[in-house]
Amino acid sequence: MQPFPTFAAALQQVTRDVLKEGRLVNGVTDPLSVGSSFRRAPRPFREIQAYSFTLDHPEQVLFASAVRPLSLPYALANILWTVTGDDTVAGIRFWNDRAAAFTDDGVRVRSALGPRLFGAAQQFAVTLQRLRADRATRRALVLMVESKDLTTPTRDVPCMMGLQLLLRDDRLDAVATMRSQSALMVMPYDVALLTTIQRLLAAELGIAPGRYMHFAASMHIYEDELDVATSVAEEDLTPKVLPHPGSLQELQSIGAVKNEIERESVEELIRRSKQIGGRVHDEDTLGGMAESVLLGHALLKCGRVGDALVAWGRAGDLGRLCAMRVDLKERDAAHKISEPEDDRRGPTG
Repeated sequence: MQPFPTFAAALQQVTRDVLKEGRLVNGVTDPLSVGSSFRRAPRPFREIQAYSFTLDHPEQVLFASAVRPLSLPYALANILWTVTGDDTVAGIRFWNDRAAAFTDDGVRVRSALGPRLFGAAQQFAVTLQRLRADRATRRALVLMVESKDLTTPTRDVPCMMGLQLLLRDDRLDAVATMRSQSALMVMPYDVALLTTIQRLLAAELGIAPGRYMHFAASMHIYEDELDVATSVAEEDLTPKVLPHPGSLQELQSIGAVKNEIERESVEELIRRSKQIGGRVHDEDTLGGMAESVLLGHALLKCGRVGDALVAWGRAGDLGRLCAMRVDLKERDAAHKISEPEDDRRGPTG
């Protein structure tokens, strides 16, 4: 596995490798797959099989980019949607309006990781128990895919297969296995989510997270993304830190705040902004920043750009990443540059 200090460095090398060494594959023809544009047209892609890398610092999973800016509000909302065990389209559509396109009924995302981690099987809790009972265990494994996912006709099969946790040298290592990985458009969100699960488990154990290892059976970039990919390969990506998530309970409480923000009117959002304006935020914790990040996004959707920037101004480096994305969109609009849509900004890759 190639080791990298940050995800920014890993993403850039992955992009370069796929552009240089990736084999051209005709797009899939399955009408239930995004790879066929859901029957509209196959999307050829470049692929490296059995690709892997390691992150030495799983907190360094964000980045600043002028050509492939992250949607940080979506990244955070996806994490919160997952830890609250939600699988409804309504619970994520506000932050990713393409969510319904990947469901069979427009109501539930069948591949959502939340119920698989925190639902009836309680895989998160069982994994934590195994690690506490046996520090050398090799059975601390969270399964993300089930046999019925592949035997039932559906447009929503999880791309994440599993996450294995290994407690070694008083640190919690994580190994993620993906059946399919859209390197440029989806991997940033997947890595942010999976490293958060790793860090949450480490926090519950009272130890530091160790290495994060990412393995993809198919690491690919679509041909219609090549212009962006080439720019990312040449750009100096700036690594950024995703603040510590705290405990699971703390993160779930922020998930409840997310749900409130989705339903609030413009007036209620502005009132919330004023109420949190006097609080002292801790940039070292996700809880200190997440509400302002989400609030800014909600205000932006209401056309209140100035109020959004004020909210983001309270979110430290995370807020600056959000504001940067808005600035870049305005720049692109002025020059009639079209930012490519993330082909699958969803909870399953």
